[in-house]
Amino acid sequence: MKRRLVAVTLSLIMTMATVSEAGAAAFTSPDTAPAVATQTDAEEVNVTEETSETGTSETEADAFSDGDDGTAVPSQEQTDDAFTAGTDTAAALPDETPSTADATDAVGAAVVKAEDWVSTENGFKLRKPAKNQDTANTDDQKAATAALPDEEMLSETDGFSGDQTESSETAVAETDTTAVTAEVTAMETPAATDTVSVTNEEFYTVADGIVKVSTEYKGETHTGYYLFDEEGILVTGQAEVKEKSSADEEPTSDAAQSAGEDAAGEETEAQANQSYFTTADEAVVYTGCEGEAITPYTSTVGQQEKSVWKWTGTYFQYYDENGNLETIAQLEAKAKAAGTYTGYFKINEDYYCLDPEGKPQTGEITLTVNGESNLYYFDPASSDIPGKMFHNGWLRSDTTKGERWLYFKKGNVPADIGKYYKRGVVATAIPEKGTGAYLLDANGYVLKSVMKKAQNGAYYCTDSNGQIYRNKLVKYGNFRYYFGSNGKRATWTKRWAKAGDHYYYFGSTPGRVVEKHGWQKLVSTSGKFLGWLYFDSKGNHYTDKWTSAGYYFKPSGKLASGLTEIDGKKYIFESSTSAEHKGKVYKSTMVRYKKKWYIASSKGSLYKSGWRKYSGNYYYLKECVVQTNQFMKKNGVNGYLDANGKYTRGWVIVSNAKNLVRYIDPSGNGFARNKSMRVNGILYYFDSNGYRITDLTNRYRGPYSVQVDRVNGVMTVYADSARTIPVKTIRVSVGLAGTPTPTGDFTLSRSLRWQPLMGPSWGQYGTHVDRAGQGGIFVHSVACGQANSYNLPAGEYNKLGSPASHGCIRTCVADAKWVYENCNGAPISIIDGKYKADDAMKGPLGKKALTPLRGAANFDPTDPAV
Repeated sequence: MKRRLVAVTLSLIMTMATVSEAGAAAFTSPDTAPAVATQTDAEEVNVTEETSETGTSETEADAFSDGDDGTAVPSQEQTDDAFTAGTDTAAALPDETPSTADATDAVGAAVVKAEDWVSTENGFKLRKPAKNQDTANTDDQKAATAALPDEEMLSETDGFSGDQTESSETAVAETDTTAVTAEVTAMETPAATDTVSVTNEEFYTVADGIVKVSTEYKGETHTGYYLFDEEGILVTGQAEVKEKSSADEEPTSDAAQSAGEDAAGEETEAQANQSYFTTADEAVVYTGCEGEAITPYTSTVGQQEKSVWKWTGTYFQYYDENGNLETIAQLEAKAKAAGTYTGYFKINEDYYCLDPEGKPQTGEITLTVNGESNLYYFDPASSDIPGKMFHNGWLRSDTTKGERWLYFKKGNVPADIGKYYKRGVVATAIPEKGTGAYLLDANGYVLKSVMKKAQNGAYYCTDSNGQIYRNKLVKYGNFRYYFGSNGKRATWTKRWAKAGDHYYYFGSTPGRVVEKHGWQKLVSTSGKFLGWLYFDSKGNHYTDKWTSAGYYFKPSGKLASGLTEIDGKKYIFESSTSAEHKGKVYKSTMVRYKKKWYIASSKGSLYKSGWRKYSGNYYYLKECVVQTNQFMKKNGVNGYLDANGKYTRGWVIVSNAKNLVRYIDPSGNGFARNKSMRVNGILYYFDSNGYRITDLTNRYRGPYSVQVDRVNGVMTVYADSARTIPVKTIRVSVGLAGTPTPTGDFTLSRSLRWQPLMGPSWGQYGTHVDRAGQGGIFVHSVACGQANSYNLPAGEYNKLGSPASHGCIRTCVADAKWVYENCNGAPISIIDGKYKADDAMKGPLGKKALTPLRGAANFDPTDPAV
């Protein structure tokens, strides 16, 4: 069996026993205070990788709109990726076979106990396990062989045959660390451990290389890889391991002889690897050993570290899965080959951009990967390690050009973590700066006191702090513009619009006010009239304002019109139209508005409730409205509020046109119904609805007494000579002023069916007023040009109730016939009564309504002959 000679030389590098692991501290949280960058010259790192493609991931949510502050932790597909490596001392590695045959366990580790670790004044040594006889013989043979000259040893190997054990190939790592050869610094011996003198016992040394050891202590077994120096002292910190190996294949003796070469394999040049072994300061104490001294059997001290980043205080170093130091160039090459290259490294949950020596770069750095360039920021200020990637959202990064805010993605999508979120001019919230939204240019600079078109096509205007205006009319330059609730400039053109609490007219430029002055008519976009406004010299219309002329402008600015409430009081203003503005307030008057009556005080406010006297009459109000058509007691006296609200005791006119009246029964609670009663000495009858009955001739059949009132145009027939029982009312026309009907007391006598009159003309059913003179005064129907019923002059008929004759008393045909037939010999009195405005109150039974013409209108509609 072939043997190989291995010479391992160890050294400590740059006093690395005190190297500490990176990643202990984190940046100050941006949620509590804004991150502030110190502006440095931006560095651009360009990397072109054409052979690999970066996987496409979903785009991170827009930080400018939702303010997302969550940070997703990316998952890693390859546990041995140097970009995401953490300490993993348990990773499986090829066994380093010691030069002696020791007692080993199932995983090829030398099995020892706690007492095999011996503490000396220079550090710990490890006693080799006890050997069996075969092993001892083999060792004796090795010792004898080692005593022979090289030539003699080589000749002895010529006769060996069989498989040759190949040594593991170790990639040569580039490092800028200078090795101090053949010198190690041993770990300090804990004070709690006894120091013993070691003389003739056999211990592991540098000749054994890196040893895999399983230590049993307190019923637990812990396995690790260890290295010892020439004196057998346990090595900690960074150490250089040099390995000599024979040629991969040894030619046969025959072949060597034919080639004229020595059959022995020639030694190759030694390879140097840097490894790292846990120091006492870094050691992790095993469970159950808390409080005990730091030893190889109570902690991980001295164990080789693998797949781990180490921070030297100046730069980072990475030890791969075999524990060998790899250069930054080697790590980048691996990442490119795997298609995972980003330009930065993930180290203990933070991200760093490292130079070729492993030193973290800081400030703004542009990384170009696969042709795509992105800006990143690596914080130069840190409580432990500088250069941590900033990926917490907003970062203030002022320059000589002004205040600047950059947004670096939080990493909801791993591939986008830390990238500068670059956009054009944009309005965005920056919680770290303050409330509201701010306008930034494409490079993140705050735009202050400007109006600018943003990337979304909208215009924004900012104050001196860069905050955008919202719900505000802003003067910019020589014009005023309105900005809505979202900060965007309004898009109104050629129309009236309400901006805040005022109306303005906007012209052809969107959102820009066209200044107005004086009276202005407000219309909707469809042209509907909305009201009148009045603008002052500054271009702002009145709001909530009284003028000396009696106008009031509402809080909306519109001129008050009609019923309006102001400060809890109600007023009625003249109603304006689209053609004319009126709007003066009514004062000291009674006003009808929308079919309701109101009474205004001397100051214009409406009386609200209770009894109010106006023009000698009383009215009752509820909620400013005059009450109508209802009974009401005043001072305990039953009365009625008529259609105009006037309080009345006695007669209530329901309709003048139809001669309908009622009478309030003072002895009851309403109108007199189904009864007769005397009012001021006159006997009246009332039907079931309370209406006054105007024809009682069926009850009273005579003899009758007749009275004609020339002033009110009415004839009243009484059933008694005292004229206290009116039974019929007749509408009449008396003589004109030039030919008046004589007044006085006379007697009626029946004359002719067709009574000849002046003209010649004829009237039906003539009854003579005896002793009235003037050539004969008659009661007759409207005169006709012929003695027949079908030549009635319609104009003369419609004059009934007003003076129209040459002195005679005209009536309709039906009434003339009734007098003709029922009043022969009856006394008649012609008087001038007191004028009454209401037809229903002219005479005790009112003035009878005129029966309207019908058909051809050439006959009297009351004529029983037609």
